[in-house]
Amino acid sequence: MISSTQTNQPFVDTYVDSSIQQLRQAGHRITQVRIQLLTALSKHDSPISVEDLHELIGKDCCDLVTVYRCMATFEQHGLVTRSYRHSGTTIYERKQGPHQVYRVIDKVTHAAHSIGNEDAERIRAAIENVERLLRESGYSEVSHVLEFFAVQSPSAPARVSTAVHVPATS
Repeated sequence: MISSTQTNQPFVDTYVDSSIQQLRQAGHRITQVRIQLLTALSKHDSPISVEDLHELIGKDCCDLVTVYRCMATFEQHGLVTRSYRHSGTTIYERKQGPHQVYRVIDKVTHAAHSIGNEDAERIRAAIENVERLLRESGYSEVSHVLEFFAVQSPSAPARVSTAVHVPATS
């Protein structure tokens, strides 16, 4: 008897698949460009600019304006999060779960290093408190963008290892 680990089932990327379903439910057409962008985002572990995404999927695939429009649609439906490099360049990444991922972005290399879970939870608690206070003050559709920028010294470890001090909120 011969056994095989190969299946006839194609590899299914859950991010791409769930994103396509969400776009369909919202009444959007599922184009090859959208599929290629979602696939590129699912394989990219750090934030990426629209220009870099355009180059990644192939400049002959579509024009840059189409990529911008797709990213705006993805953001509108919560499929990506937008942030910025210290230079002001807008960057996007796939939504990775219910919580915002906080990072330190190196100003020189543009490498993005995640802030540890414990520190990220303290940041989230502080932000949730501020958002709650804003809603209680009559604001609606409250959102935020929080990025940390730094230059990593050559002698520093590859990842951020020092704790970010966030004062406790009441």
